[in-house]
Amino acid sequence: MTKTDIPLIEIPRSVQVFPRQVIEDLGARNIQSVLQTIGVGPSSPAFSSRLFDGFRFRGFVNTTNLRNGLRDPNSGYAVDPSNTERIEVIRGPASVLYGQLSPGGIVNRVTKQPLFEPYYFAQMQIGSYDFYQPAIDFSSPLNAERTLSYRLNASYLSSNSFVDFVNQQRYFVAPAVSWQIDKNTSLTVDGEYQNVEKPNGDAELTAMPKQVKSLLIFKI
Repeated sequence: MTKTDIPLIEIPRSVQVFPRQVIEDLGARNIQSVLQTIGVGPSSPAFSSRLFDGFRFRGFVNTTNLRNGLRDPNSGYAVDPSNTERIEVIRGPASVLYGQLSPGGIVNRVTKQPLFEPYYFAQMQIGSYDFYQPAIDFSSPLNAERTLSYRLNASYLSSNSFVDFVNQQRYFVAPAVSWQIDKNTSLTVDGEYQNVEKPNGDAELTAMPKQVKSLLIFKI
């Protein structure tokens, strides 16, 4: 997030980085489920719903996040973390160095980039309340010279809730293509499509919505 090679321990700011392995170990369904491990809560009771990723840093509400260092147009909505390589967090007023953002902190979501070596990954998560989430992550070069490559992340989520008639379906696709023009120059074009089907929300309940009670993960 600092755009430098300085080790985090030498940066006079409160900076934390969640790599991909941590996101997978947590079985995260959105960014909020990752940040709650460091005491960052939802911005309001309404944002405790699985539909939103709003945060409260040091008393300040933050509903604007960054994606690859730029303002995320989908800020506030819970984005599927399937194509997230890592999550970077700065807490405190240093966040205003990155634009008109909350002085309490900022979140930067770094997405997965195309690889120039073949990579194929599939995963199936099964949990309580009829929770199912298959996901794939494919990447490979597109030419013999290995100057063009692609990456495709896709997932589908279906889940009920401990509340009757509250369920969710989510479709997510994130393609990316990279062109290595020369050893110092590359061009990457990527995109995200997400469709969430969720009737009557559960945010108005007095009890905090439960996440997956039990979870099984199968990887290939």
